[in-house]
Amino acid sequence: MILWSRITKLRPTQSLTTKVKSNFFANISHEFRTPLTLVLGPLAQLIEKSNNPDDKQLLELAHRNASRQLDLVNQILELSKLEAGKLQLRVSEVDFIPALKGMVFSYDSLAEQREIQLVLDCDDETIPVFIDREKIETIFYNLLSNAFKFTPDKGIIAVRQYANDETVSIQVSDTGVGIPKKKLSNIFDRFFQAESGKNEQAEGTGIGLALVKELVELHHGTIAVHSKVGDGTAFTLHFPRGSSHLKPEEIVSDDEDI
Repeated sequence: MILWSRITKLRPTQSLTTKVKSNFFANISHEFRTPLTLVLGPLAQLIEKSNNPDDKQLLELAHRNASRQLDLVNQILELSKLEAGKLQLRVSEVDFIPALKGMVFSYDSLAEQREIQLVLDCDDETIPVFIDREKIETIFYNLLSNAFKFTPDKGIIAVRQYANDETVSIQVSDTGVGIPKKKLSNIFDRFFQAESGKNEQAEGTGIGLALVKELVELHHGTIAVHSKVGDGTAFTLHFPRGSSHLKPEEIVSDDEDI
């Protein structure tokens, strides 16, 4: 990170392009990925063997932080694959409602810890959609993580699903700090960070939302954002139903690993 901090101090006339930044981070990420993986394995073993509650808590904290770093590394690599046109959809027909419930309710413990009201409102009990499950999880975990970052304790985070004959739509909203109007047009740009006020924990890499938009569009969907400072932010996503928009090679059978 010292190397990158030196590069970003160049004068405006010497500033790096987004592509150069992407290549730089992709190269560094490849170097980070293997050591992080090698750290996570022993930590998991130590957690399993530990009988001391205090030691186990510290080990679990280290494991969570290392996992977070590995997630960031993987996101950077996903962006570099997208840029190179090497990231392909591998979709199958999935009942979207239980998938959405699983993603949202995985944040139950965090919501309880911070006294945040986590709401899921689905218009449908079941709805089949062709999606790449792994990429959809990346999309919603990023949006939900952002919502928790920018929402104060005792706030509200709501996920609403609705659909018509052509699309399935999901809105992820929060009662967080909101985004200034002048910043909204840039939040999906790579390496862009909206102001997080005094919340240092809300600082990020400026990668997550860029990846979200790319993955939504890879699914032939759309994403829009509405936000007001002090009132919160809402992301609305629309995904096409059916499979007519997909290439035959993008669809995998149910028994294939997706």
